[in-house]
Amino acid sequence: MRPGFLQHLSLSVLCAVAVPACNISNPAPNAPVNDAGDFVVSYADQVVTVLSAGNLTSCGTVFPNCVEATAQNPACSGDAFAALAAPDGNVFDLAANDRLVVAFYCSQILETGGASSATTDFEIYGALNGGAVGTVEVSSDATNYRTVNLWVGSGAGDGGITPAGFQLEVAQVTYARYVRISNTGAGVIHVDAVESLRSLPRTTQ
Repeated sequence: MRPGFLQHLSLSVLCAVAVPACNISNPAPNAPVNDAGDFVVSYADQVVTVLSAGNLTSCGTVFPNCVEATAQNPACSGDAFAALAAPDGNVFDLAANDRLVVAFYCSQILETGGASSATTDFEIYGALNGGAVGTVEVSSDATNYRTVNLWVGSGAGDGGITPAGFQLEVAQVTYARYVRISNTGAGVIHVDAVESLRSLPRTTQ
């Protein structure tokens, strides 16, 4: 048996048991594109940062409980907590020049159909009002972001809460853990939830 093997094995076991405390910046193992495995729908579970009225709030060290599949505690994220978990009609508003970053800490978004596919990989439940334009970006490390298709409304009037679809292949990435939504127009963006349509839950890895 090679030196250090038992130590490495012990650390691996501990990390597997203590999921919320291990490998915070690393994604769960990713399935190959077009893999036919057992994938689940998941929702953003952590608010990373909020830029509102020029004030930046960071909640990147307040984590959800992956074992119990609960979203981040709202103590830090405040009103932005409404953008987490499944759509429920409670929304977080982004005014012009505001920005929200949410994370799939307990899962991730996997690309579903190959580089030439227009298959929706994740959806944002929300509404764009008064000329709002959502610039949507994705990242695997919360540092390097790539833009996916724009989130635009049908007009200047009020819109109802509906899902808007986005494709990772537009950003030329196969998985993402972070979604950044910026209101680069006027009006208000109402964000209810961010949903990954194809995930591997972190607690099963």
